[in-house]
Amino acid sequence: MIGGEWGGAVLMSVENAPKTRERFYGSAPQIASPLALVLATVVMYFVARMPNDQLMSWGWRIPFLAGFVLVLIGLVIRLGVEESSEFTEVKETGTVTKNPIATVLRTMPSRVLAGIGLQASVIVLFYLITTYMLTMATNIHGFTKSDTLMILLIAATIDLFAMVGVGILCDRLSAWTVFVGGVVFTGAFAFPLFALFNTGNMGLMIVAFSAALVLGHATTYAVVSSMTANLFPTEVRYSGVALCSAFSGVAWAAPTPLVAAALVPTDGSQHWWPLAAILVGTAVVSFVAAASMRSHFTTGAASDDRDDQSRDLRVRVGDPA
Repeated sequence: MIGGEWGGAVLMSVENAPKTRERFYGSAPQIASPLALVLATVVMYFVARMPNDQLMSWGWRIPFLAGFVLVLIGLVIRLGVEESSEFTEVKETGTVTKNPIATVLRTMPSRVLAGIGLQASVIVLFYLITTYMLTMATNIHGFTKSDTLMILLIAATIDLFAMVGVGILCDRLSAWTVFVGGVVFTGAFAFPLFALFNTGNMGLMIVAFSAALVLGHATTYAVVSSMTANLFPTEVRYSGVALCSAFSGVAWAAPTPLVAAALVPTDGSQHWWPLAAILVGTAVVSFVAAASMRSHFTTGAASDDRDDQSRDLRVRVGDPA
């Protein structure tokens, strides 16, 4: 559930979750990301080991055919999804906002900016590791594609189980504290991450990637979904979360490999320090975003604060409280 379906998947998970399990349920769509990465890496690992003539004649079709099967499964699931209980209640009370996107942008711009900022460090860290740094490993250190895929597979598998654990943990501890801890780790580990990577030692690279993904990625990505949902009342939550997701992709995901390659070419001709500095900068952005909206990140996403947000929204857009 990545891209346009992400916001809906998050809200269906969070709004239908028991009050004591909201962070874990909210992490479910997030867990799909490392799971998909593991599955894709396994497929590509075996495909990359095929003889070149077989790979070019028919082997390259295998990942696409496998992906098509998953699309059909996703379509079946999507067609059977019903509205969440919270949004159903909103419709029954007649408080549905007619133009939710405009309402969010007009009345809650600071929350949208905060939602975008929350995802800064986790997105940049993830794309640096899973795209740019793997290319560097091949170009600079002479790793084969199979080697880089194996490094990624090990790190992504560890990250997958870590995200499940973080989702469970954050229903017992403060999600804000865990998130900020992950952001601080990302900033502190930025330079050691690249220093370990620069050794060219496969074992050290696996350790570096695993530590970054577990303590920097899992701790933030597992809860950023439910934390983003906390920012908006039910009437406009889907639009608010979708806007944050879309703008985050434009601001952080798309430019990361391009900016990284422009600043530090993957041939090793320039020092890597600008990339570590960027990672520190995005960690600062996420920290500020989390700190600025701390009051919204209550223990449960369905707390009484939602009712206060809804009443506040109706007052601002001129509806009866």
